[in-house]
Amino acid sequence: MEIKHSDTEEDYSFVLSNLAAYNRSKGGNRPLDPKKTLLLLDENGQKAGGLVYGIRGKCLDIDLLWLAESYRGNGGGTALIQEAAAMAKEAGCSYIWVTTNSFQAPLFYPKVGFKTMVVREDFPFEGNAHYQFRMDLA
Repeated sequence: MEIKHSDTEEDYSFVLSNLAAYNRSKGGNRPLDPKKTLLLLDENGQKAGGLVYGIRGKCLDIDLLWLAESYRGNGGGTALIQEAAAMAKEAGCSYIWVTTNSFQAPLFYPKVGFKTMVVREDFPFEGNAHYQFRMDLA
């Protein structure tokens, strides 16, 4: 046996595709959906924010959520979460999962219906907290 260090896309894809195949064999026939993006557009049709997600089984997993500074605190994030929740319900998901850091938006998610599931202090660096949130869909 030998260990090889690699940073190639080919080797990453090898591990990812094999893990995905294994996971499908254990969790049903539904494959990982490709990443999709919801965009928040301003009044001129310009991109002002976005939410990147994937559906994994019964979970809509939010990978990224970003808003231009001028759209924070005025409903832009809430609108993206509401649209994601509507899509998740339509896709048969029972919950939404998201992670964030203390320097990002840990106060936002509980305001829009998420429950705190995990808080990891001093992760991934000292002085930061890493949060995991879940929103159950009715």
